[in-house]
Amino acid sequence: MIGAIGSRDDFTTFFRDKDNEITVKCGCFLGKIDKFLEKVTQTHGDSKYALVYRAAVEIARLQIDLSGEAPKDADE
Repeated sequence: MIGAIGSRDDFTTFFRDKDNEITVKCGCFLGKIDKFLEKVTQTHGDSKYALVYRAAVEIARLQIDLSGEAPKDADE
């Protein structure tokens, strides 16, 4: 979780999902990290907010370890 950042001055959550990829929850957006970057570009272009969201993505990519086994679903 990183925040408060961006146009909403709110927290953005990055986490390793069951597909062993990074998923992002930011406002009403919930999706894969690459789709989040696309949405940031569509919405904010090259503004200050876009730069901050992109920096948060880089931090998440550095911090979240995708080398291990994907997390199990609670139902398994």
